[in-house]
Amino acid sequence: MHPGSKGLAKNLTLIETADGRKGITYCDLASPGRPPTTRRHLLLYSGMNLAKTAWPLYYLEAKHGLNLLAACYTAMAVTGVIGSAVTGWLVDRIGVAAVLSAGSVNYGAGLLLKLQHVNLLLAVLNGVITGVGASALISCLRPWMVTDEGIRPQVISYRTATLNIGMAAGAALLTPILLLSHDQSFGYMLGLAVPAALVILIAPPAPPQPAPT
Repeated sequence: MHPGSKGLAKNLTLIETADGRKGITYCDLASPGRPPTTRRHLLLYSGMNLAKTAWPLYYLEAKHGLNLLAACYTAMAVTGVIGSAVTGWLVDRIGVAAVLSAGSVNYGAGLLLKLQHVNLLLAVLNGVITGVGASALISCLRPWMVTDEGIRPQVISYRTATLNIGMAAGAALLTPILLLSHDQSFGYMLGLAVPAALVILIAPPAPPQPAPT
């Protein structure tokens, strides 16, 4: 179980299979009580892998781009590890939907910042913002669950399928983007702007406000 993730644990649901066996599975953490949403998983993994495909190619075209790419990626990785350790703590205090919304906006903003590769400081800041957003999204959308052997294959299959489909779709999307772009650099820029828009769509809608009495 994720460290400090009481808020994540609240979304575990006791279920009973057709043959009478009981287990615990997870709900969509952004909408407790509902089944997991394929849409959010596919948006995350397709957007993330489209950006991961376009980003290195775009940076390698720039002067000193390899150094900036390394600095940005290192900052993103270190921040992601730290961020994942505190996601559960944040969920306990502000709720899963709020963390998911903040994570999607942060990650989307980080992808847009990658369009600017002018200096080392901006590259590090870019990595920090992206790492915070990615760690929040991945932690909140991960299937935290404890279950018996009869249910585990279904959950693992769902997780694996959405991950693989998203990865394949994200990597494949760059080809038509480049073919339809008038310039290769512009195509790489679209390869970062499009996933930013996809990731921001992960944010759950605001809950309806109660009617005034």
